[in-house]
Amino acid sequence: MAFWAGISARVSSLEPLFSWGAFLGGVVWDALTLDRIDRPGSQLTLVVLWGVVVTCLLLIVLVRSEGKWAERLRWAAALGAQFGLGGLFSALSIFFVRSASWGSSALFVFIIVALLVANEFFREHYRNPVPLFTMWSIATSALALLVIPTVVGAVSQTTTIAALGSAAALGLSVGWVIARLRSSATGGMGVIAVGVPFVLFGLYAANLIPPVPLVAKEVGIYHHLWRDEAGYHLVRYDQGWRNWVWRETSDELVSVADAPVYCFSAVFAPEGVRTTIYHHWQKQEDASGAWITHSRLAIPLTGGREGGYRGYSWVRQLDPGVWRCRVEDERGRSLGSAEVTVREDPIDAREEVILR
Repeated sequence: MAFWAGISARVSSLEPLFSWGAFLGGVVWDALTLDRIDRPGSQLTLVVLWGVVVTCLLLIVLVRSEGKWAERLRWAAALGAQFGLGGLFSALSIFFVRSASWGSSALFVFIIVALLVANEFFREHYRNPVPLFTMWSIATSALALLVIPTVVGAVSQTTTIAALGSAAALGLSVGWVIARLRSSATGGMGVIAVGVPFVLFGLYAANLIPPVPLVAKEVGIYHHLWRDEAGYHLVRYDQGWRNWVWRETSDELVSVADAPVYCFSAVFAPEGVRTTIYHHWQKQEDASGAWITHSRLAIPLTGGREGGYRGYSWVRQLDPGVWRCRVEDERGRSLGSAEVTVREDPIDAREEVILR
C-alpha cells in the first residue's frame, strides 16, 4: 500500500507537467500530421481528436462514484479531453490563420488562439461536463465551418448555414445522450448546443470569420503579365533593395497612358471545391483615407492545386495615388491584398519573375 501511495503522490506532484505535456502534445501532433484539409490524413486526425473529446466527455458523465479509481479515471478523462481539445484548437488555429488577413477576421483567429491557451488552464473544470461540453461545442462549430465546405465542394452562405446547423444537431444529440446517462449533468446543454452555432453565425454575418477553407498563397500587382508553356511571367519595375527585402511586388507603380495594370493571385481551395473569388480594385482618398471602389472583377476558382488556383485581372491607366487589389470571397471577406503607390515618373529598369 505504501508503494502505491508513493506512486500516487509522485503522479500528483507531476500533474502540472502532464498538463503542459497534453497541451504541447496536441500542438506537436497537429504540426506533424496536418497538411491540407482535403488530405485523408488531416481529416482522420481531426476525427480522432474530436472522438477523443466526446469519449472523455461521456466517461466523465458515466463515472459517478467517489473512490480512488473513479477519481483517477476522471483525472485521466479530463487529461484526455484537454489533449483532444488542444489538438482541435491547434488545428483550427493553423487553418484559420492561413485564411485570415489582417483586418476584421483577425479577431476570430485571436479568439481561437485564446481558447487554445485557455484550454491549458481548464482541465480541472473539465471534470464538470458542462464546461467541457461548452468547449467541445465551440470546437465542433468551428470545425464544421472548415470541413463542410470541403465535403460539399462549395464555399457560400448555404454551406455555412449547413455547417452550423450540423454542429447544432451534433450538440443536441450528444446532449441528449448525456441527459439519458445522467440527467443531473446536463446543465443547459441544449442551450449551449444551439447558442454556440448561433453566435458563430452572427460573427459570420458580420464578416468576422475568415473565409475558410480558402487560402491566399500569393497576391501581387504587376506592370505586365503573360502566360506560356513555362508558366506565368510577371513583370514589375525594380525599386532597388527595398523591393527585394520587404515586398514581392513593387511598392511604386508607373502610370503609362492606356497601359493595363495587372493583379495576380494564387488562392488555394480543397480538391473538388468550386467557387468565385473577386479582385476588388480600390483607390485611397487623400483626405479621408477611405478606400473607394474602382471595380470588382469575378474570377471562377477550381480547387485542388497545391500552389493555389492562379488568376488575374487588369485595369487601365490608374490615376496617381495609393491603390490596392483586394482578393475577396463572394461576401467581401478578404483573403489578402496588394498595395501600390501610382506615380507618373518614368522608370526604365524592369525585373521579371516566372511562377511555375
